[in-house]
Amino acid sequence: MTEYEVICDQIARRKEAFIARLERHLIAIPNPKLGTPCQIWTGQAAGRNGYPRINFRALAKKGAPRSVVQFGVHRLFLTLTLKRPIAPGMDAAHLCHEQRCCSHLEEHSHQQNLRDRDERQKRQVPF
Repeated sequence: MTEYEVICDQIARRKEAFIARLERHLIAIPNPKLGTPCQIWTGQAAGRNGYPRINFRALAKKGAPRSVVQFGVHRLFLTLTLKRPIAPGMDAAHLCHEQRCCSHLEEHSHQQNLRDRDERQKRQVPF
């Protein structure tokens, strides 16, 4: 089951509870450079790469135990925004460069995402 299929299943079965679960883990932090606040994830701690993670119970065949699927919160929010899966080979890129932000996201190639990171480090710009 793909990430997108897991998300769609969760939403279809319990839409209000699913959205409420996500919303209670967000706080708005002003971002003057982008003009809109960052929606910062305050839920489950970050994985080893620094990005927050979320767990979902995946569908299972009748009689089989349900497995837990874990994936990045930023990828979840970009998938919901796009209303489709993130394309193969693409990343969920943070325009604000805040790993916990769920609102300033775009689909970029991995190479573009790395170039953006390297350029930001050259300029030593925190946002």
